[in-house]
Amino acid sequence: MKLLKRILKILAAIVVLIAIIVGGIIYSSKPKYSGEITLEGALEEVEVIYDEFGVPHIYAKNEHDAYLTLGYVHAQDRLFQMEIMRRVGGGRLAEILGPNLIETDKFFKTIGIEDAADESVEMFMENWDKPWHHSAMAYLDGINHFLKNGPTPLEYTLLGIQKEDFTPKDVYLIIGYMSFSFAQGFRTDPMMTKIYRDLGPEYLNDLVPHWVPGDEMIQNYKVPDSSITDVIAIKTIEIIDNLPAPVLIGSNSWVLSGNKTKSGKVMFANDTHIGYAQPSIWYEAHIEYPGFSYYANHLAGFPNGLVGHTRTASIGLTMFENDDVDFFVEKVNPDDPNQVWEELPASFRIQQP
Repeated sequence: MKLLKRILKILAAIVVLIAIIVGGIIYSSKPKYSGEITLEGALEEVEVIYDEFGVPHIYAKNEHDAYLTLGYVHAQDRLFQMEIMRRVGGGRLAEILGPNLIETDKFFKTIGIEDAADESVEMFMENWDKPWHHSAMAYLDGINHFLKNGPTPLEYTLLGIQKEDFTPKDVYLIIGYMSFSFAQGFRTDPMMTKIYRDLGPEYLNDLVPHWVPGDEMIQNYKVPDSSITDVIAIKTIEIIDNLPAPVLIGSNSWVLSGNKTKSGKVMFANDTHIGYAQPSIWYEAHIEYPGFSYYANHLAGFPNGLVGHTRTASIGLTMFENDDVDFFVEKVNPDDPNQVWEELPASFRIQQP
């Protein structure tokens, strides 16, 4: 009996010790909402006030310091979210989340988000003298300052994530994923093709009244084999369901003329349809410096608020309901499995992870 009591006491002590260690790790990784820090690169003193909802209000004396501080406070609240978002667009999830995400990574590598990001970065760097270039770089500097000097988020420790500086390319990878999320064609085009093939154009016209055969800007060719379109649809749904990041489904915007409002002023409403996530896809923040005040919602890793308002204007984000994706079923050269061919032969570009 004494031995059993001793064992239970030892086990209880071990549990308490583990709880203290885990609690200490969690506490040490919490964001800092009071006190002072030295922010490398800041030109002047900046004040950050957090309201009762945890929204940072940044009061700076110049634009550079405002965006530098925004990057820092955004990172201390959402660094792991930023990490996930840049890895989705870049096809690098399996590195930290395991082999179940390999197919997801292959999908995003294949649709070319990284290639588009590389091209965008070239144009971004060519405009090094523009104000928006300076503010974006200041924002990234703020993120990287926290990355190097702030407490390491628990997720980084548990997953063994090696810290890597955030770069302009990461910004464009995140925007690339956002574009994919808004692109309904990945889901709707295979379905419409299946309906057209199985039930005929009359049925499709009843289902989609605005579709008029022959109005296509890009010529429609022979309807592809059902197995191909089914695979595209199923694969896309699997990829989306397996993502560790919310999907940006769509949005609406309304504007009322001042002639129709009691105040006589224009009213603007913006309704973004975003998948549920914890933390939220949006990060609220208010930045203010001489001549500028902006309260907005930001995407993780993106320097500019996309939904918000200044003292004189409202800003919103909505998707354009256009035909954003077209699928082509290519013939593979029977003499070279790495080449598609017919009128315009082209070789596959093989990319090793």
